[in-house]
Amino acid sequence: RGHVWIRRLSGGRSGGERSVSPRSSSTGTPTGSEKASGRPFHVLLVDREPQVRRLLDKVISGRDMHLIHASDVVEAREHAAEHRIDLVVVDPNVSDGSGLSLASELSQRKHPPQTIVVSAQSSLEAAIEAIRAGASDFLIKPLNMDELDERVQQAIARRRVDQLARHRVQRLRKICQKLSHAREEVTRQVDVLCNDLVTAYQELSVQMQHVMHTSEFAAQARDELDLQRLIRKTLEFVWVKAGPTNATLFLPASMEEFTVGGYINYDTSSGSADLLLDHLADVVAPALAQHQQPVHVSANEELVAWVGEHGSHLQDHELLGVPCQHEDETLAVLILFRHQSEPFDSDLVDICCATGSLLADYLAKLIRVHHRHSPDLDGDGDGGSSASL
Repeated sequence: RGHVWIRRLSGGRSGGERSVSPRSSSTGTPTGSEKASGRPFHVLLVDREPQVRRLLDKVISGRDMHLIHASDVVEAREHAAEHRIDLVVVDPNVSDGSGLSLASELSQRKHPPQTIVVSAQSSLEAAIEAIRAGASDFLIKPLNMDELDERVQQAIARRRVDQLARHRVQRLRKICQKLSHAREEVTRQVDVLCNDLVTAYQELSVQMQHVMHTSEFAAQARDELDLQRLIRKTLEFVWVKAGPTNATLFLPASMEEFTVGGYINYDTSSGSADLLLDHLADVVAPALAQHQQPVHVSANEELVAWVGEHGSHLQDHELLGVPCQHEDETLAVLILFRHQSEPFDSDLVDICCATGSLLADYLAKLIRVHHRHSPDLDGDGDGGSSASL
């Protein structure tokens, strides 16, 4: 904690002496370190010899330092509890040899003071024992005025360094806290950005899949001007993407009626297929035509709600219905169904939805081509125009 000085000093500096009360302070011009602290430099003297007290009072005279005198360790602890002590001058033999215990106790404080041990023993062992107790300096009695003044000045300088170090550590801790908060905020923003990127990538992936599937279907059906071949290519495309399944494409026959435009029979008996298709055309297709989004039904309760009690052939089946709309007009309805043991996945729903949208555009194109001489050529069209197709 500092250099150890061991020297026998003879005599004291002559001069007048004055008595100072335990709580009195000497006023004068403060040093730079004392001004920076904003309060007097508190010096605690724990020694019973009046001469040491008088010498120390002369040393601090002219400085903004406050001398507190204690005759024993108990009184010193009371003063230390009341004030923040900057310098302790203590005799190790005070209070039956417990002066070093006080020095060790004060050195464990959050803001430990500088400690000068003044002892009548001049041995190296005494100095080492003082240093181990937390002392930063060691003087041998009788004290010399000049030497004591120099050691007090050194103690003030060390105290200043300690205060600057503590302030620097406090600033560094605040900076570290700010950096930690900033790092946490950056981490949070990076997490949000990563989540946004993942979401954007997933959306982009879905869009790319959508583009890929629509491009594939468009390559097969874009220039097809024959209705039957267009229906056949549509059902074949859906069959390839969905796998073995029952698939039917319904076309509007009038405002609220639909007819079978084409179908693929996967596992329905020939005797019941016609009845089932007629039921889907009469009940399910008109209901789907009123929807803007595809309908995916996998539970029997929902299936009964859509198909009705007469659709017993679809018991334990899964149904996927896609309205093919162009400018808010349903030009076809695509219905797929098969047993629940072979469920339709979400990718197939997206494929069928994209296919239905393109199919509606191609059907609208066919209507314009086949009705190019119709008076309704430039009109919005109605169910009758689709039915005539």
